[in-house]
Amino acid sequence: MKLFSSVLQRDEEGGHWLVTPAEMARIEVEDVAFIAVEMQNEGEGKDQNIRFRTNIDQWVELDDDHPLRVEHDPETDEPSPYVGLERGLEARLNRSVFYQLVELAEEISDPDNNMIRIGVYSHGKFFEIGRMEATE
Repeated sequence: MKLFSSVLQRDEEGGHWLVTPAEMARIEVEDVAFIAVEMQNEGEGKDQNIRFRTNIDQWVELDDDHPLRVEHDPETDEPSPYVGLERGLEARLNRSVFYQLVELAEEISDPDNNMIRIGVYSHGKFFEIGRMEATE
């Protein structure tokens, strides 16, 4: 798996490709090719730094180059969180890692939209996990 991961990349349309010096082959990936299986954090609040370990033992910092993206199932509203990797790839956070991330979450008021943004800081940037309507 580690060998294939070193030649795997994703194009702008979301297609996955194995690319070697000799050839290119498109492969089908149902969701994403990797899973984030561990999380570590240092610091607190805006000074916090978060990093994830993937199932191929790759560590990735949650930062501008490796952002957090959370998709919500349209029927159940269940979240599916992803962290960006190199070459356009992503890793989905497994359930326990996502729960750890949620434990670190902070709320930020967005009065312009009457919303409360819920998320975490890492490397000085706020990464949104979700939002809810503000109540007065």
